[in-house]
Amino acid sequence: MKTFSDNPGTTTVWLSGIAITLNLFVLLFLGFHTPLTLVEKLWALFNTFNILFLFVLLYNANMISFRVTLIPRKEQIKITILKREKQYLRFLISVHSQLNINTSLSDNFHRVFYQLNQLVPFSEVRIMLYHPPRKYHFEYRNNTLDTHLPRVQKWTLYDKRTFHGMIQILTYQGQPLSIYERNLIQSVVDALAKYLSLKNSVYQKIQQSISDDRKTISRDLHDTVAQSFLFLKIQINSLHFRTDKFSRAGLTALRIIKEELDIAGQQFREMLVSLQTEKNHHDLHESLKVLIKEFNHRLGFNIEFHYRITHQVIPIGHARHLIQIIREALNNCYKHANASWISIRIYPVGKKIITVISDNGRGMPQTLTEREHFGLAIIRERISLLSGQIKIKKRKKNGTEIEIQFPLQ
Repeated sequence: MKTFSDNPGTTTVWLSGIAITLNLFVLLFLGFHTPLTLVEKLWALFNTFNILFLFVLLYNANMISFRVTLIPRKEQIKITILKREKQYLRFLISVHSQLNINTSLSDNFHRVFYQLNQLVPFSEVRIMLYHPPRKYHFEYRNNTLDTHLPRVQKWTLYDKRTFHGMIQILTYQGQPLSIYERNLIQSVVDALAKYLSLKNSVYQKIQQSISDDRKTISRDLHDTVAQSFLFLKIQINSLHFRTDKFSRAGLTALRIIKEELDIAGQQFREMLVSLQTEKNHHDLHESLKVLIKEFNHRLGFNIEFHYRITHQVIPIGHARHLIQIIREALNNCYKHANASWISIRIYPVGKKIITVISDNGRGMPQTLTEREHFGLAIIRERISLLSGQIKIKKRKKNGTEIEIQFPLQ
């Protein structure tokens, strides 16, 4: 609460005004109740005009004093604004630095909105990014409990060329955002839109380069190794017309060589198909559908496929290993299980991805053939590269169930 002592100039003006008012009152009182001569009356009238003139001077002095007191306040407001702008500028510089760190999208978003929450009061942030063919969802919440219904405010992630998604910020009902806070949020949204555009551009270039390399490798393998397989197969088949020159052991060895060569050729063709179908993690679902369609044709029945991955991002390397693991498991079912039903389920649990492959075949034998042992070794090796685990067990009725889980990094 302000008092007269807060401004000595104002105090002096008011005290002077009180004294002059009392003087004027005395003069007027004497003028009406005391007989005065003409000279005394003129003198009283002169004093009255002087007092009125002094009142005008005091009023002007008071206004000047008031304006003088406003100058420090304006300067203080300017200083406060400059401090806030400096703080906001440091924050925006930090945002650009954070976004340049090569970490996951969720980690980058969390750091940015955690720092923003230190400057702008809000209870929750929701980000919806539209990455075809599915959506990516992110949420940030602070630990403050708000008993009132929040106000939802929206911003668009758009960089003049690409629409990336929407940002919803839930603010407190009793604390509307100021124009400075809204401008700060808009600056953060613009920075995120540019970051996403740059990230997508770099990602597309990397994927195009990988795709070109795969096509080159596939073409080179087809022109070299595939031709060698074909030549060896022709030579082995020609030996069957000269069986009279082989002993029984030689014929057995020839048959084994032919079978192994057929298996190697089939696996080589599968590898060429894999090079053409493996794509980025956004196409993991489509790549698996292509793989399953291939085995549906080979098995003669449709594989049950349940894919429950929604917003979780599976890295490219993890997706590649997962495709090959499922391919090897299906290949084992096709060659050894004699199954009429196969099911594949892929779903998230916390920060892990679970893959379950079940069949109603003859089950896992007590002793594995060399080929079966080799296929299982390939699966275990790839799972170890994912820092994952594998469980193989017999189903209650019949058949085998393979459960694979690995963490998302």
